Amino acid sequence: MRKVNQMIKDIERKIEEKTLSLKEVEDLLLETSWLDEPELIRKLLAYKTLPQDSFPKAKKTDAEVKAEWKTEKLPDGTLRLASYKGNDTVVIVPEKIGKVLVTELGSYVFSVNQPRIKKGQKENRAKIKEIRMSDSVREIGIGAFSGCEQLEKVTLSNSITMISDETFADCKKLNLISIPESVKQIGRIAFNNCESLEQIIIPEGVKRFYTTSNVEYWDYIETFGGCINLKKVVLPDSMTEISGYSFLRCTSLTDIQLPLNLEIIEKAAFYGCKKLSVLTIPQSVKQISKDTFGECKKLTLHVTAGSYAEQFAIKAGIQYVVD
Repeated sequence: MRKVNQMIKDIERKIEEKTLSLKEVEDLLLETSWLDEPELIRKLLAYKTLPQDSFPKAKKTDAEVKAEWKTEKLPDGTLRLASYKGNDTVVIVPEKIGKVLVTELGSYVFSVNQPRIKKGQKENRAKIKEIRMSDSVREIGIGAFSGCEQLEKVTLSNSITMISDETFADCKKLNLISIPESVKQIGRIAFNNCESLEQIIIPEGVKRFYTTSNVEYWDYIETFGGCINLKKVVLPDSMTEISGYSFLRCTSLTDIQLPLNLEIIEKAAFYGCKKLSVLTIPQSVKQISKDTFGECKKLTLHVTAGSYAEQFAIKAGIQYVVD
């Protein structure tokens, strides 16, 4: 009985995660027909009615998986996926290729902007709607998904510690993403122009947004710049600095609470956030650039009496309330 119960749980988990192919569903309907489990049968039948491109194809052979990826061997013997060559709209990043563990996604691995890719490959990437990866992936390179305009959902590995520069830049239909608690760094223009993104929760441990490439210094970080439908942002208590241009022209932003330990708000961090009407500035803040709230004409700052924020509001001519 335990084995049967475990089998049912496994099937229900796969249904929820949408990792079953149509063929696997049909096989399971036959295999479970003898069980007195009408709810499981109902879920399997409902799964069959999903749009064709919302779940993966039948499990691929090792040869088929290898053909879909350009790989690079890493010093520890694991693999980096350097370039996606397949044509699926729902892409399952393999945990292993053959017997070798996949631990990295290379820079621009799915991006339509990856140098030297063929026209057909670029067109296939432009059609990707969903990407799922296992927790074997520990690192994701710069611009990995950038320019995938049809990409709506990404399931990130719970083992990554950084979202690099440009990772989701110009993913205009991305609307569902959960940043794992393991992430401690989020880079420059990482979510720039994600026009469908409505809410984001930044995990505890992230102290600021900044360039992760270390190629050169950028003062315009624009991590969420141009996210025109972003309404709600949850920042962690660990954040002590909001970098320059972080929320530039997030024109729908209305709900954001600044961390209690925040010290610095860099230039133009909220420039063009036209719907932002109320913002409480913690007493811990010691520096705010003068153009931080440019074009935020509806904004009223809530400040502590005698604080730096009160003096800033007076000098900048911004309406404020002393709490």
